[in-house]
Amino acid sequence: MCSNRVMVAAAVALAFASLTSCVQKRANAQVADLIDIESVATRSANYKTEEAGYGVIERESTTSAGFVFPISEGIYNLKDEARIKDIYVKNGTDVKKGDPLLLLEYDMVSLGSQEEQMRIYIENHEKSSGENRDRMLKMISEAQGAPYEGDPVDMEIRRIELMKMQADYDYYVYVAERESARLAKELDEILEKAAGNLITAPYDGMVDRLNYYTPGRIVPAGARICEIFYTDFYLFRITGDVQSFRYNMPVVVQIDKDTFVDGVIVSDPVPAFPKESQGTFYVRIFESHPVTTLRNRRISVAGMAYQITSTLTIPNNGVRNEDGKKYVFLVENGTVKKRYVQTGINDRDNTQILAGLSPGDMVMIN
Repeated sequence: MCSNRVMVAAAVALAFASLTSCVQKRANAQVADLIDIESVATRSANYKTEEAGYGVIERESTTSAGFVFPISEGIYNLKDEARIKDIYVKNGTDVKKGDPLLLLEYDMVSLGSQEEQMRIYIENHEKSSGENRDRMLKMISEAQGAPYEGDPVDMEIRRIELMKMQADYDYYVYVAERESARLAKELDEILEKAAGNLITAPYDGMVDRLNYYTPGRIVPAGARICEIFYTDFYLFRITGDVQSFRYNMPVVVQIDKDTFVDGVIVSDPVPAFPKESQGTFYVRIFESHPVTTLRNRRISVAGMAYQITSTLTIPNNGVRNEDGKKYVFLVENGTVKKRYVQTGINDRDNTQILAGLSPGDMVMIN
C-alpha cells in the first residue's frame, strides 16, 4: 500500500512539474511577444501611423498571353430530306443575322400526295368529331329533360350521372380541338415545304465548312449543312494567371503588332486544375474581326485599369505577412496590438481591407 502511494505521489509531482514548465514556456512566449511589440514602439518613438479610411483602389493593367479559339455553331436541316435549289454563300462568306444561306426544295410529288391525304384526314376528323359532339349533347339534353321523381337516393345518382356526362363531353371537345390544331399544323408544314425551305443565318458570323455547295444535291434529314463562326465571341485559353482577371473586366486583345481590339470578359475565369493559375475564360470583343486571322492564333490580352471606390483601405506598407496570413499593428491609446486582417486587392499605394479594421483605426506604417 505504501509503495502504491509513493508511486502515485511521484506521478502527480511529475505531472505538476510538466504543467508548470508548459505554463512557464507559454508565459515566456507571451512576454517575448509583448516585448517585441513594445520594443517596436520603444525603438521607434516617432513611429508613423496612418488612419484606415474609405478610399479608391486603382488597379493597374494585367497582361497575359495564350491562344484564341473562335466559337461556332452548326446549321442543320431539321426537316425531311430535301434537294438544294439555290446556294447564296461559300466558305469564308461574312453573314448577318437573317441573311439567306441556301434554299431547299422537297419532293413535290410526295408533298402533293401528303397534302391531299392530310386534307382528307382533317375533313374526316371534323365530320366524326362533330357527329360525336351532337350525339353527346343530345344525350345530355334528354337526361336533363327527364322528370326527377322517386327515391331521393336515385335522384342523387341521376344528378351525379348527369354531371359525369357533361364532364365527358367537355373533355371530348378539348381532345378533338387539340387534334384539329395538330393536323392544321402538319398541313402548314407540308405547304411550307412545298414553297421551299430558306435556311438563314441565326447570328452574325462567318460561314465555314460548307458541306453542300452544289445545287441539286440531296440533303438528308438532320444533316449538318455548314458551320457559322461568331466574329465577336471567342474562347481565349490563357497561359498566364487567371486570378489577375475577373468577370466583366474590360480587356484589350492584341490581334497582331498594330491591331488592338476592345472587349470584355463574359465568364468567370476558371483554372484548369485546382490550385493552379492557368485556365480559361470567354472574351467578347466589340468589333467584328475575320475569323481566319484569329483561329489558333497566339495573341495577348490585357486587363484594363479600373477603379474600386468607397472601400476601406490602408497603405501597402502597413500590411504584414505571417505564414500567408495578413496582419497589422493596431495603435490604440499609445499601445500597439497585433491584429489579423482580411485583405482584398491592392494597387501601387493602398490595400483593400475586407475585415479586421474599422474606419478611423490607426495602424503602424513601416
